[in-house]
Amino acid sequence: MTRYAVIAAVILMGLLVLYLPTRHGAGEYRALLMLEQDRATGFWGEQVAERIVERAHNLDKRAEAKANTVMPPGPVVGQKPEQLVMAKAGVNLAGAVLHNQYTSAFGAQFQLAFYRACAVLQVLPLVGAFLAAVVVDGAMLRLLKSLRFQQHNAEVFGLCVLLATLALCGGVVLLVWPQPLPPALLPSLLLMLPWLVWWALANYHRRAYPTAS
Repeated sequence: MTRYAVIAAVILMGLLVLYLPTRHGAGEYRALLMLEQDRATGFWGEQVAERIVERAHNLDKRAEAKANTVMPPGPVVGQKPEQLVMAKAGVNLAGAVLHNQYTSAFGAQFQLAFYRACAVLQVLPLVGAFLAAVVVDGAMLRLLKSLRFQQHNAEVFGLCVLLATLALCGGVVLLVWPQPLPPALLPSLLLMLPWLVWWALANYHRRAYPTAS
């Protein structure tokens, strides 16, 4: 049951990410990005906010450079007439696919997502230290339960996997959500994941199946 719920959550997340640019234009995403930059300055401080903007701008430039490589080459002098026709048709088709209202909104959506993700990176060192601590603590707790012959709870482990998946999918949706978000929301969501890891590790249960004779 957990497996099907995880698959359904991932599919719904992907569909929602693709659907949002059909309802919200590029201008709306850019205005929201400017608003969140102002809020981030008040929350993180001016220096940290500038570092977030610079990091997001670098990510966006790299993504744009990779996207430009998918454009087919244009007509070249010396090509045969049929090759010229095919080259022009390819350029026109790529232009129609890559330069329309939906792709513009999709690109602006990813600019907003890059910015929010870079803001989350500010708490990544803290999350890493917290994660290392909870992994050690959870492993020790599981070892102690084994030595005391206490039963591990496989259902709790499955619930933790489901909750972690829902949190990750919800985080991805929040990255592209076309509404203003509190600056502390996404970092707080990321800080919740190590606690789920601790709970899952403490209740990890590997089922033993009898060997066939």
